Amino acid sequence: MAPVLTKRAGSGVRAVAKLGCYLVSVAGALTAGSFTGGRTGLLISAVLVVVATPVIGFTLAFLAARPGGVCMCQVLRWYAFAYHALPSGEVALPSALAASGLTGIASGLTGFASDPSPPWSGLNCSIFLADIVAFGCHQRNDKDRQALRTAMYAMLRQAFESSGISWEECHREDRGDGALVIVPPGTPTSLLIDPMPTALALALADHNDTAMTAQRMQLRIALHVGPVVSDREGVCGESVIVGARLLDAPILKQRLATQSADLGMIVSAYVYHAVVKHGPGTVDPARFRRVHVRVKESRLSAWICLLGGGDLDCDARRGALPLRG
Repeated sequence: MAPVLTKRAGSGVRAVAKLGCYLVSVAGALTAGSFTGGRTGLLISAVLVVVATPVIGFTLAFLAARPGGVCMCQVLRWYAFAYHALPSGEVALPSALAASGLTGIASGLTGFASDPSPPWSGLNCSIFLADIVAFGCHQRNDKDRQALRTAMYAMLRQAFESSGISWEECHREDRGDGALVIVPPGTPTSLLIDPMPTALALALADHNDTAMTAQRMQLRIALHVGPVVSDREGVCGESVIVGARLLDAPILKQRLATQSADLGMIVSAYVYHAVVKHGPGTVDPARFRRVHVRVKESRLSAWICLLGGGDLDCDARRGALPLRG
């Protein structure tokens, strides 16, 4: 029995080593094609393959032969993700591999690279949504709406970055009159409670002080936390649906319509009890008001507070921003 097992193990190692060699060939062709192209690129590719194949191939074989070794599919995904991040990779890769006679490998690799799953897919993420109030009202024309969208994205980026949240690391989807932002799990949700809303409310107040009437803005924002799954078209999942239902809560729209506030914020019961209740930063949990949300098939418990407004004085702009609940 032992010789049979040894033989099988040896075959597996050789197969992994062979696959590793192919992987290095692709890497060499990609590197050469990305930076040089033509005959010179192929020459560089050949040198890279000859030099690197024995080293990388045997390294991968060693790792795969060990208990709990590296999965080759995972290695391919890592490589595909790196390819996807390279500038002009989509142009350089097919031409370089086709010239090298590796069209089949190029097609397979492109399949991996065209839809790399983000590292946070399936994990609990902070789900942030924003919506411009009365975006389609008749007093506004398309130029006004374009100006509002530009201003909204500039304010969101500024508020996120000033709160220590990397805007570039977030997954973003445009919603026409708003935006969906998925904040990776590594970023504390507490930053989206304090100081981000305060920074956003102050930016809105400054914008509204100088904007013409048709370009003044009220903003609704919603915050939830839960697992988010993704595909090549975007993100989905029940947690994203809950966030969207919170944003459309009639009670939030009514409060903003009857009170002079620049920003209306609604958070899920989970966010309130896990984050807001414990008062991160300068947030006073008592300024949030509990509400019941009924939107389509959803029946949800949530918490609302209104921030800012036309009555902000100079002291408020320097940090004493009132919260209305």
